[in-house]
Amino acid sequence: MRRLITLIVGSRAAESRAVESFAAGAPGIGHRPARDRGAAALEAAVVLPAVLLLAALTAASWRLWQTRGDVHSAAEAAARAVSVAAGPAQGVMAGRQVALADLAGTRCTVPAVDVDPVGLAVPVGFPGRVEVRVGCTVSMADLLLPGLPGSFHVSASAEAPVDSHRERQP
Repeated sequence: MRRLITLIVGSRAAESRAVESFAAGAPGIGHRPARDRGAAALEAAVVLPAVLLLAALTAASWRLWQTRGDVHSAAEAAARAVSVAAGPAQGVMAGRQVALADLAGTRCTVPAVDVDPVGLAVPVGFPGRVEVRVGCTVSMADLLLPGLPGSFHVSASAEAPVDSHRERQP
């Protein structure tokens, strides 16, 4: 028991000596040398551009990823719309309308829709497929990333089967 009391009292004495030396301004404990003044501002000046560059790169990749998903979704919806159309002319119109409507609220600036309704011209009883290709331009100019082009072209295509037993118009 006496030994335990000596250890506790001894550690408290060491703590009080450390506090006294800190209060007295002992070198290396609790204060920075004079040559480190302004280091925080310099660190901020170096780190801040890197953080801003990382944030802009994250925004660019998110924008590109989101637009690719939107274009792919528009191509799939347009292919489904073409596959249920009565004929090739109606299929082309339906595919373009659906794709452009799907891309209306996105970051696509120049949407292009190419519809291949050849599957609608196949005679009844034979399988057919229609294909839709959708592309658009995504602007990155507002992100001001050095080395990044001002825009990217994103495209996707989708196919859909045509019901082989459904009546068709030429």
